[in-house]
Amino acid sequence: MPSPLEAAVAVPFRLGSALRGARIFHPQGFLCRGTWEIDSVVPIAPDAEIFRQGARHDVVARVSRGAGLPEALPDFLGIAVRLVDAYGPRRHQDLLINASSGLPVLHHLFLPAPRWFAQSYSTCLPYRSGSRPFLVGLLPPAARGPGPSLAAMRAAVTDGVTFGIAVAGPLERWSRVGTLRLRGPIPATAGDVDFDPWNTGGGLTPVTWLNRIRREAYRQSRRARGRPAEGALDSPA
Repeated sequence: MPSPLEAAVAVPFRLGSALRGARIFHPQGFLCRGTWEIDSVVPIAPDAEIFRQGARHDVVARVSRGAGLPEALPDFLGIAVRLVDAYGPRRHQDLLINASSGLPVLHHLFLPAPRWFAQSYSTCLPYRSGSRPFLVGLLPPAARGPGPSLAAMRAAVTDGVTFGIAVAGPLERWSRVGTLRLRGPIPATAGDVDFDPWNTGGGLTPVTWLNRIRREAYRQSRRARGRPAEGALDSPA
């Protein structure tokens, strides 16, 4: 059960989603497929199954614009990643990763980006696996890349896009540990996916009170959109 504070903070998310008729944040986006591969030892996450060296998972990702601004403008770009069946049938791992910064401390912030490959991406809120909290990030390709529109990013994903998977302690820079490959946009007719950072397991746990508030906020947003309160765990076939 949520605490009174968590419930109170989540109310605006329910109202905002109801008024908008969509997610209050990241209302516009598209789904695509991909793969998650870890090629390095990750000492900061010793107990996390998805960060074991050699781990490989099929991915469903949602590429989206956070504020829903006109597509010619910079926005809070996001890439939500689902590691399908990471812990068994319908037991997925979701990671919600947003345009941020590669600098220590600043990688805790959601920051607008002028292009999809302009800056690194971060979960912004930490996880724990073992004794130390850490962030999960994505490092963009070196190319200038597509502009800020969804159409431009969809075209890039159709050709195939590769990000570096990275981790960092709260006061550290990103350390690359693997590769996320995105490809094959999924038609909108296949349905949508409700990503939630609390779809987690395998020794990986969201931490801090902000993540606890986030859990209830996501539940209320889904309710306002007529979606299951606990989140849909099925991914498009």
